[in-house]
Order: sequence, then structure tokens, then C-alpha cells
Amino acid sequence: MAAALTAASSSSAASWSTSVEPSVVPAVAAFDVAADAYEPAVRLMPPSPPTPRGCLQYPTSPDVNGVFVINPNQYQRVAATPENGAKGPIIVIGDSLTWQTAVETAAQLRASGWGPVCVSGTISASVQFGTVEIPDGLDSIARIRSSADVWQGPNPKVVVALGTNDSGFSSNSLASAKSYVANMLAAIGTTDDAVSWMTVRTKRAAPWPARESTFNQAIIESGVSVMPWSTEFVNAWVSADKVHCTPTGKAARVALYGRL
Repeated sequence: MAAALTAASSSSAASWSTSVEPSVVPAVAAFDVAADAYEPAVRLMPPSPPTPRGCLQYPTSPDVNGVFVINPNQYQRVAATPENGAKGPIIVIGDSLTWQTAVETAAQLRASGWGPVCVSGTISASVQFGTVEIPDGLDSIARIRSSADVWQGPNPKVVVALGTNDSGFSSNSLASAKSYVANMLAAIGTTDDAVSWMTVRTKRAAPWPARESTFNQAIIESGVSVMPWSTEFVNAWVSADKVHCTPTGKAARVALYGRL
């Protein structure tokens, strides 16, 4: 685990501002012709949009859809929406498949009633074999939890979309796969809503299907809420590299988040 990243990220531990009271400011004085005198005028200014301070490693401006996006380095992408949703805050931690769809996933979760939303996708990410530049799942949950009060405690929903790379480490060992899943769940801690975990499936040839199935078994047997990427997977959803999604595949993956 790349502990250095978590420590380095503590500078982002600030609170989210989800509402700003309207400011009362004086406008240009109005001239009352009848009274031949100036009268002060008062104008209500619209509230400023909410700005995230947690989740992101540094401040940024929202895109045209109101999603805040940063790329701390070539491997990481973090997308966030600051508005409160009826379903409460939600954290998503994943690998390059999440990196591909981070912005769309954040927008989908907000539209589905979640908020604030924090989506962290890292190319080549695994549960516990990270580096400073490529934080693993253990590092990512620790950093996000520490970044603001809203992400702490049992209230935030947590979604894990890791395993594509972990299945290579665990190979066909169910015991190893279960240990990775258990370590991630321990790092997440107690949650009010069950942790959701997206299962793994690619179009890679043998020995990958068996490895992915072994990891999926570990996910299912852990007792988490399963997001069924593996059972709904269509070969046409992935590109020539047999792992990453085509536009149709990305839309299908994002749609799974809309069911949460």
C-alpha cells in the first residue's frame, strides 16, 4: 500500500460547502424625483454554487455539467459533484474502467439522487498493490475519508470497482482473492448501507476467464451487494485491447450505477 500518498493528501482535508446564504448588498442608489433625494436600494444576490473541497486533491472549476474533475497525474482521475442528494453521499473507487467513465458516473449518480458524489478511478489500480502515483484501493479510501467530514463514518455509500488487475495477482487462488476483498472491506469499515462491488469480466483469453471467475466468487461470498458486470457483459462492449470499454460499453457500465 502506498502510504505516502495518503499522508501527502491530508492537505485536502477541508469541508464541503453545500449552501451559501444570499448576500444582501447595496445597489446603486435610486433617485426619487418627487422627493428630490436619493434613496438606498437593496438587491438580493443569487447564492454561489456549492464548491467541493473534499474528495478532490486540489481545487478546480466544474465542467459544463457541473462536475468537478481533476487528473492529479496521468494515472488518476477524480470526479465529484457537491450537491446534497436524497440518498446521501457516495464514494466510488475503481481502476482504469472507472477512470474511463468517472465524469459520466458522477453525473449519473447525482441524477439518481446521490450526493455529494466522489468517483476515483486509477489506471492499473488494485486493492493493495499500489504506488505513490498509482494509489490502490486501500490508499484511495483512506484519502477520501480523511478529506472531509462528509466522507467519514458509516453514512457514505461505498462502491468498489476493482478486480480487473487483482485477478492477475490472485490467479486461481480463491483464498488470495478473498483476502484482497476482505482487506478492502476492512479499510472501508462499517457502513449503514452494504458496500457494493462491481464484478469483473473482460474479453481476455485463457487463463483470464478462470481468474476473473475466481475473483468474482470472492466478491459474491464476501456478502457485499453485487453489481453484475460479469453476468451482463457483452463482448462487443470492449475495445481491441479486450479490457477497456467502447462507447456502448461505457454507457452500459454507467447505467449499472443508475440502479444503486
